Amino acid sequence: MTTAAAPLSPEQLEAFEMPRPARGEALLWYPHGDRNETPEIGYVREVNRRGITLAVNGVAFAPVRHIDDPKLLLHSRQRENGAWEFPEDHNTKMQPIVADLRERLSVLERQVAALQEQFAAKAAPAKGKSSESPAAKS
Repeated sequence: MTTAAAPLSPEQLEAFEMPRPARGEALLWYPHGDRNETPEIGYVREVNRRGITLAVNGVAFAPVRHIDDPKLLLHSRQRENGAWEFPEDHNTKMQPIVADLRERLSVLERQVAALQEQFAAKAAPAKGKSSESPAAKS
């Protein structure tokens, strides 16, 4: 693992924003937080602000920091659960999936809006009807 040329400021440490993997997503896991080692495949169990819970061969590790998180450079304790990153082909694979999901979401949103309008139109005439029975009026 390479070390930083100059100490990192608290602002630099806090400014890092971890990429957000999805639960169940397969990621590369470096057991010692070093890109020079051979990674294993792990699966995301939980995503937090600064780290994830990663299951590797049935064992859960948490918190696992992203490989680019500057806190990994502070001390070996920051790397004791390893580090993760997306596989190299992650963006290539995800772009068509995300585009498809966005289109499907758009269709669903339009369908929900149409159903809401139908429901509102049916409910409006019912509001004008009296809830009293004819027998109760006499």
